[in-house]
Amino acid sequence: MQTPGELQPIIVSEPFEIVSIDFAGPFPGTENGNKYILVIADLLTRWVDAVGAPNTTSETTVDILEKRLIAYHGSPGKLLSDNGAAFTNQLINAFCMNHGIKQVFSSPYHPETNGMTERFNRTIKALIKAYTTEDQSKWDLHLDLYLYAYRTACYARYWNWPIIAQH
Repeated sequence: MQTPGELQPIIVSEPFEIVSIDFAGPFPGTENGNKYILVIADLLTRWVDAVGAPNTTSETTVDILEKRLIAYHGSPGKLLSDNGAAFTNQLINAFCMNHGIKQVFSSPYHPETNGMTERFNRTIKALIKAYTTEDQSKWDLHLDLYLYAYRTACYARYWNWPIIAQH
């Protein structure tokens, strides 16, 4: 029996059953106008996508989700996010309803509920800081390389490479 406020593990049994999203940033503005990164993560395979974004509006969020999640992987069963304004509004609700997605939110005082994206946010921030020391206006041009490095790393705890688990 669980006690009130006790965190429970998220059980996932198939790829893209639960997808977690979060914004990282702000970063220095790029030549393409990006200041943020929308992180999209599959909780089972640990597959992560990261897309440069000019802002954190719900319009930007829906546009990226349609182009980088739905178009490539179909609709997830659940979309996990924090309670940020980009994720808790009419547009996102309609997007989820139209695609048959159940919206779930992390606990306000327990960001670890959305731990996978929170950890990736720290990783991507460190990569951007380490590899864009000279020209801060081009970090978004290197996101695909950062993603490749992350996706091909083995997670000893899970004995899983996200790039292999995805296929």
